[in-house]
Amino acid sequence: MMRFRFLIPLLLLLATSARSIADSLVYIWQRVWQGGHAAALRESHDLFSTLRVLGLQIHPREGARIARVNTSLLQRDGRPVWLVVRLDGSWTRQLFFRK
Repeated sequence: MMRFRFLIPLLLLLATSARSIADSLVYIWQRVWQGGHAAALRESHDLFSTLRVLGLQIHPREGARIARVNTSLLQRDGRPVWLVVRLDGSWTRQLFFRK
C-alpha cells in the first residue's frame, strides 16, 4: 500500500494540468486574410487551442507593414489570440552585426 501513496496526488496533478499539457498554438502569418481562412480556422479548432496572428511586419527596406487581420472572424472563432510582430532577419543582422 505504501507504493501507491503517491499515486493519488500524481493522478490529481495530471488531471488538473491535462489542459495545459495539451495546450497547442498555431501561427498565422498572413498579411491579407482571404475567404479560405474561415474554413481553416473551423477545421483547426480541435487541433489548436491558441492562435498567434501576424499584426505587424518590419522590413529594413519596406518599413513597417500592418497586417489586415480579419478581427471579426477571430472573434467568432473564440480562441485566445496573441498579436505577433515579425522582424525580418536581415534587419536584425544589420542592427547587430554592423562593421
